[in-house]
Amino acid sequence: MSKKKKSIREFVSEPSLKFQLYLLKYSKHLKELKEKTPQEIQEKFIKDTDRKIKSWEEKECNPLTAERNISYLKSLKPFDNEEYIKSEFEKHRKEYISYLKNEIKEHNKKIDKELLEYAQNIELTENVSKEKFGQMLLLIIKNLANMPSFIGYTENWKTDFYSNAIEKTLLYLGNFDENILSKRTGKKSNAFAYITQICFNAFVNIINIRKSESEFLSKTISLESANLDGVRSLDDLNKEQYFLWNPEDNIYYKELRNVEDIENGFLEVIEHNKNIDKNKIIDIELEMIERETSEDEKKEFKDDYDSYTKDLISKKIKLIDDKKFDSIYFIKNDFKTEEVINIINNLKNTITEIDTLNVNIADKPIDKKPKEKVKDEVKIEDLYSEW
Repeated sequence: MSKKKKSIREFVSEPSLKFQLYLLKYSKHLKELKEKTPQEIQEKFIKDTDRKIKSWEEKECNPLTAERNISYLKSLKPFDNEEYIKSEFEKHRKEYISYLKNEIKEHNKKIDKELLEYAQNIELTENVSKEKFGQMLLLIIKNLANMPSFIGYTENWKTDFYSNAIEKTLLYLGNFDENILSKRTGKKSNAFAYITQICFNAFVNIINIRKSESEFLSKTISLESANLDGVRSLDDLNKEQYFLWNPEDNIYYKELRNVEDIENGFLEVIEHNKNIDKNKIIDIELEMIERETSEDEKKEFKDDYDSYTKDLISKKIKLIDDKKFDSIYFIKNDFKTEEVINIINNLKNTITEIDTLNVNIADKPIDKKPKEKVKDEVKIEDLYSEW
């Protein structure tokens, strides 16, 4: 007879998870004391509390639940001194120790004795270890990943699931407060349900982002394939100067002063085009967050929401143009056209993206090109420094 599969609750108990959440929450408050003045902490607390109260006043839920939460929020004090922070933590430590002693008395398990020793000796600091919480979090995430909704995804997907779930949990764990009644049930908040919901939303967020990326890349590949239709290959080009110029093309100009400039020109264009895709993916995630975050959530978690979106925006790469370069235009100077073509053909063995670009070679810039496109020499790194 096969053994019954153990529940995750046998490895991650509600009291143990709740204690870890409070440990990390108060550790975060201690860290804030090092980074902000008491006045700054008080101002932020008043602002956050007013926002939360307003959010509960506008929520559609049981009036008694909203009234109870508003009353509780008004009774809170800012964590603006170390003594108050540690005293609040000690309340939760005593509660957790009492729970463990009862468990030991009833079941006498070794793991409860180890946790009791840990709870009695753990010191609250601004850099407290996250190892215990990390072990619990990974168990929750792995268990969630094996649920029917997610079990069919590959390891590549699950790696993204795990990393996003960990990131979002660490971002929002400071918001946990068991005394805030649930909008849905009207009961005290549950630590296990709180973390599981964050992880679930993180999984769904990755699925939606991947789906949007896939749709975007499919469109991009289709457009690039269309752009290649009718473009002459290098083998068809003669030794005379030639132009494969289209007024609608986004052209990148590169003046050749040495042999390395040919390879550098291609690499600069390819890097630019890849960065366009990276920025597009960030834009997709920002749109997704904006669409899937309710107005109530934006108000309730305003600082975390603003911090996360600003972090995403900061990762966007500043570019010289917001469009991909379809063509690269080499001004050959003292180089012979045949020589440039031979070098490009050799580079095609190592830079496969060359085949996706419309290549131009000439003695001087063509008259038709837009004046703002004229460059003696364009280098991505030089243009980045201007920003």
